[in-house]
Amino acid sequence: MKWFLGSIVVVVAVLASLLMPSIAVFVDDPFGPIGMLRIQRTTNCFAAGSLLGACGVGSQILFQNDLADPTLTGVSSGSVLGAAVYVVLLPALEVNNSFGLALASFVGALVVFAFVLSVDFLLNRPRKSVVRGAPRRAGRRGNGNSYRIILVGLCISGLCTALIALLFLVARRDQLQRMTFWTFGSFESLTVFEPLLLSVVSITLIVFFVSKSTRLDLLALGELKAKTLGVPVTMLRGQIALAIALGVACCTAICGPIAFVSLIGPHVGGAIVGFSSRRWLLASALVSAVLCLSADSAGRAVSNSVEIPAGTLTTIVGAIVLLSILVGKREELV
Repeated sequence: MKWFLGSIVVVVAVLASLLMPSIAVFVDDPFGPIGMLRIQRTTNCFAAGSLLGACGVGSQILFQNDLADPTLTGVSSGSVLGAAVYVVLLPALEVNNSFGLALASFVGALVVFAFVLSVDFLLNRPRKSVVRGAPRRAGRRGNGNSYRIILVGLCISGLCTALIALLFLVARRDQLQRMTFWTFGSFESLTVFEPLLLSVVSITLIVFFVSKSTRLDLLALGELKAKTLGVPVTMLRGQIALAIALGVACCTAICGPIAFVSLIGPHVGGAIVGFSSRRWLLASALVSAVLCLSADSAGRAVSNSVEIPAGTLTTIVGAIVLLSILVGKREELV
């Protein structure tokens, strides 16, 4: 019943995205220039939302922290920095193709993710006792200690933001205009290649995560238990990190930074179907897709002359959701 109702919500969100703000234009010529632009935009919304939802689940399992999404761990900022370096410092290679931008975003996201994972490993190493012969105190995951990763991610995000600001200072006028509009986050697409690339990456990574669902369930129990049960934890964590970096980079390169979707989707999806990895992944992907479709439609419905970028709306909603989550966890944070 839940999946049936969810399917209805998805269909309604897709139709709203296709038909707004003017129904007559799409109905009269759905495969004309304007109709195709709307189809491409709706495809971007659905593919990017699904991809971010799956990456959010992967991040939460990887860090064993229900606040670990690519935005808060600095991966999104690293992806934006990689794209900014590509556009501003490599103008000879920048020929306005999405593949090169996606590759640069992937490198930036991967570098930041590697750094965050390294810090995560160092923070959770067993501590040496000062007193000789006293037992060592093992590092812990979850609850208060794992929130240090969020703080590290916020520090990295601040550093990346500062570097992006420096790049803006040396950018040409056309580069500055393009980067400024891009950082707002929008699902608008002028070519068929962008939604096609995003859809292929989204389907591939969701299938990958679902194929690893059994091992992800074991990893969610803790690294020690997972190793005891025969899970190659190091290899699995590396695969998840690469998949998340690729997904976030592709979405960021094509749509710009779409914040907090990968935080809201897994929380709502988990509340609906539970936290078994397979169902959680699929539900989170659908919830995140509906969120992106709704944000894009709402941004276009405000006015015929002014459009609010979807990334702005998701940031507003995500900030409210994050604050509500922190209020609910206030006892754990003390």
